[in-house]
Amino acid sequence: MTQYYNVNSALQHQYNPDTAQWQPELVPDDALATIAPTASYDYISLSYTGSNLTTVTYKTGGATGTTVATLTLTYDGANNLTSVARS
Repeated sequence: MTQYYNVNSALQHQYNPDTAQWQPELVPDDALATIAPTASYDYISLSYTGSNLTTVTYKTGGATGTTVATLTLTYDGANNLTSVARS
């Protein structure tokens, strides 16, 4: 089964006739591959706020090495993932 995540910080919406409501437009989880770092890395650091993963830091040269990319994950008030940004 394919899981879906919205990875756009500016959410687009689609109309769901079954619920008669607008809902965020969802993208397949393989879209998450497009935000992975393009540089090589050999270490990943994870940071959490409560039980939510909030930052993924990719480094080369181990834990004290150079950061090559960072993913910042944000959540809504119900702890649903709403965006993933790469820097």
